[in-house]
Amino acid sequence: MPKNRKTAVGVAAALVFPALFLWTPRPADAEPLVCNLDLCLQQALDRSPLLKLARIEIESAEATLLKKKAAFLPRLDLHLSAVEFSGEPTSPFSVFNVTEAEIVNRRILFGEYAALTVDFNYPIYQEGSFFGMNAPSLASAETQRRRQAFSEIQTREEIIYDVTESYLNALWKMEKVRLAENRVRGSQQQLSVIQAEIGLDLRSSHETELAQADLAMHQEVLHAAKAAEEEARADLARQVGLSDPDQIELDGTVPPLPELPPLSRLFERAEQAHPKIGIQQSLLDRSQTDLLTDRSHRWPTLALQSSYTYADDFSLPGNNYFQALLKLELPLYDFGGYRAGVIESKTRLRAEEIRLSAVRETIRNEIARAYADIHEVEGRLSVIEKEILKAEVKLKSVRARRKQGLVGPLAVLEAESHRLDLQQSLADARHERPLKYAALQKMAGGIWK
Repeated sequence: MPKNRKTAVGVAAALVFPALFLWTPRPADAEPLVCNLDLCLQQALDRSPLLKLARIEIESAEATLLKKKAAFLPRLDLHLSAVEFSGEPTSPFSVFNVTEAEIVNRRILFGEYAALTVDFNYPIYQEGSFFGMNAPSLASAETQRRRQAFSEIQTREEIIYDVTESYLNALWKMEKVRLAENRVRGSQQQLSVIQAEIGLDLRSSHETELAQADLAMHQEVLHAAKAAEEEARADLARQVGLSDPDQIELDGTVPPLPELPPLSRLFERAEQAHPKIGIQQSLLDRSQTDLLTDRSHRWPTLALQSSYTYADDFSLPGNNYFQALLKLELPLYDFGGYRAGVIESKTRLRAEEIRLSAVRETIRNEIARAYADIHEVEGRLSVIEKEILKAEVKLKSVRARRKQGLVGPLAVLEAESHRLDLQQSLADARHERPLKYAALQKMAGGIWK
């Protein structure tokens, strides 16, 4: 595998963990396939029609390059002909080297002959190049091949990001269902405590209505969370080629996060191997070769040509003819077409140079923004984790006071509810963090290992 293709899955290899199961076709009534992100990525890459199309485009570009190279190699052509004719020559020059009147005026009622011709052509100087060395057309075909290779890497990275996002989103929806279930249980307990305290004339009856409304709200949230989980699993199943979401089951493992490299190193690697920069650089190189091609239209061409012909009229011994020549062509004047073509190519070249600078600047900004987002999420995680520690301490204190009879059961439930709120925020941030890492991989073009 080329180096660029290896680097394209750099972060994916770091984000995912080792495969635990082999992906094999399964009967419809078989147990659900338990998989992780690594297996989902592999399955999606294997079946992606866009990736297959990109590989076909590379093969086509390689074939075009071979065809261009063949144009600078010697060529042999064989021509066979069998002719039936009637009449007389239309001029003394109709027959080569025959000018006698008695022959020219000879009329033939029906005649026939067969001829075999072998032509040889070898371009010596063409497009300003001897024997095709550094010819603009070859360089143009090579840039097209490189562009398709970078396009494949870019397509691969987009698939990796989409599947990673779907996988992490499915895990997050599963976690939201778990948190919503805890919320419902907490609301049910709170309602039971309030009803018991109302029976003891410790609370007013309208608090029951508030607790019931709170429970109904959390039940609706749980129902929506389960529907979102099913939708997320269905989306992931479609991306890995499974029609039924029940055929796939996630093992629930969150991929380990890779070590974050320095921002300067990301910039350096992106400059060297980012597919978008590679694509734009290929377009720039293509414009440069187009300019050389337009300029070569004013340069001479030189070719070695030879031809051998054998003809037989089936009555006398056959005749043969051989010639060899050096053919030189020199364009003289085309009334401004050459000059206009060169100006057009120069203009496109300047435009591609500007686009390359813009692409580089955009990529640097995207990488820097994704890099900053990671630090922002990690900072938020640190704050939430500290708040959760405080909530745990407070909850232990409330439980201890409850055992001493200093507070009622509702105080414990309220402390637990506060902890659940913080856990919800923590889960949100933990879900967001790997997505930010995946986004950084995508913005960096897969060059980050």
